[in-house]
Amino acid sequence: MDRVKIKKELVSYIYIIPSVIFMFFFVMIPIILSIVMSFFRMESLSSEWIYVGFENFALAFRNSDFLWSLGRTLVFGAFSVVSSLFFGLLIALLVSHHKMLNFYRYIFYLPSVVSAITMGRLYGLMLMPSNTGVLNSILNAIGFINEPVNWLGNGTVTFWTVICLGFIGCGGGMTLLLFSTAINNIPEELNEAARLEGASGAVLAVRITIPMISNVLTSWLILSLIGAFKSFEFIYALTGGGPVHATTTIAILLYESSKTSSAGYGYSAAMGLILTLIVSVVTFVYMYFSNFNKSSDIES
Repeated sequence: MDRVKIKKELVSYIYIIPSVIFMFFFVMIPIILSIVMSFFRMESLSSEWIYVGFENFALAFRNSDFLWSLGRTLVFGAFSVVSSLFFGLLIALLVSHHKMLNFYRYIFYLPSVVSAITMGRLYGLMLMPSNTGVLNSILNAIGFINEPVNWLGNGTVTFWTVICLGFIGCGGGMTLLLFSTAINNIPEELNEAARLEGASGAVLAVRITIPMISNVLTSWLILSLIGAFKSFEFIYALTGGGPVHATTTIAILLYESSKTSSAGYGYSAAMGLILTLIVSVVTFVYMYFSNFNKSSDIES
């Protein structure tokens, strides 16, 4: 019996060996290499590696562009996550029990199928500053504006435009899909009992629906926060980090600095490691307090 059990376990381990090998060579090795590179200065991987210790990290914090990009990344991440959570949850609550739920899922999820680069290029054409731009043409036709708006040429306007488009074009569909599925998995008996007690729709959402899908909300918040801090493709395709670095995130800055900075790849690796540490700290703090609240609820 023990031999049969051991044989089954060995077979299961054999099945995961390809995944482990893939993760080791294409995930773990690049991560380790990036950490090592952050302590060296090199113009390319084939050039001479000069050990500089923590100089790359000090250079990053002395660089005003890095600090500004870090601030923009934090603001962008916070607003994109909060807006995606609020509007995604609101839409999911409205349509989760609708007879056309699958249609709404399809419509909202469709933009997520398209690559972020393609979405960025398409929105760039739609937001052209002249009257030939789709958005300016529509707003002008309904009399909302008299002159075309330079959506991607004004720093403040561009920054908030990117935040709004980030939800519509890249994250809204997945949010609705996850939240609506979680809501539909809630036992209907709970809602029926609450309605018999006279609970309104708002009370049902606050007292039953949201607490019952808290695990989904927690997982989604962590993943979306990490994704927001790593934002690159959509923003780079839409604005290239401009105008005047108004939408330059850490990911864009470290990509550009690897080509232009005298410190080269080592400096970019140091910035990437700093971003990783920030995201890790925020994630662990959030997970700690989430588990703490759950533990408190159980004890009480």
